[in-house]
Amino acid sequence: MFYIRLEDVPAPAIVYEEYTFLHLSDLRIVFLSNADGKLFQNLRLPAIKTLRLHSFLGVSQFSNPLNLRHLMSSLTTFTLINFAIHVNDLLDLLRLSPNLLSLEFAGSSDINHEFLFEHLRYVESPDCEVEVLLPRLERLSLHVPGHDGQEVAAFPTSTFVNMIKSRRNVESGTSVATMTTGTLSSLSRLTFSARDKDAVHEVERALVSCCSDGLIGQFAVITNKRWGFKNRHDDLEHWY
Repeated sequence: MFYIRLEDVPAPAIVYEEYTFLHLSDLRIVFLSNADGKLFQNLRLPAIKTLRLHSFLGVSQFSNPLNLRHLMSSLTTFTLINFAIHVNDLLDLLRLSPNLLSLEFAGSSDINHEFLFEHLRYVESPDCEVEVLLPRLERLSLHVPGHDGQEVAAFPTSTFVNMIKSRRNVESGTSVATMTTGTLSSLSRLTFSARDKDAVHEVERALVSCCSDGLIGQFAVITNKRWGFKNRHDDLEHWY
């Protein structure tokens, strides 16, 4: 595994020519300031399978996220923690990730979660004209930290639950429509955590039947301490 800790260093300054072609399978980057996708613009990682990007100074801005697009097709694991990214940019990256098995995401509180879940929901279509995002996805971890003192839109529980159920209730051998060929994997592991304890409990109750049918579900209320400034640094090696 290759580990990079970034502070206030301009992205182009740390991508030297001799490192533009790296045979890495696991890249983990911790940003201690805002993230700039230009870091990846000239970085070629033909063997990359796992990419983990984390911010530890509150929710950071992620500029130029689509500069990741040339890395996405080979990924099986993608982690994006504590970044403000537009939902359309995130969806564009996911459309380029047909081999993704595991997705972990914690965005800003104002991301359009409902729009995201609607696009991740699997809809059967007899004419196979429906786009299927992340057809091989087996593990999903979603964290909704929110912000103290900021009015946050209610979490779209029903849309989220319907999306999870749609990716659970698939028959083995289901043909994948657009984006790739093969079969649509059934979601087998879900981690959902949020500051809204009512949303957590509602999601948990709604998915009880799925969990008893084989889905491994973990549900937790995010505490202020867990997402606090000091805790994020004390627990750096455990991500958050």
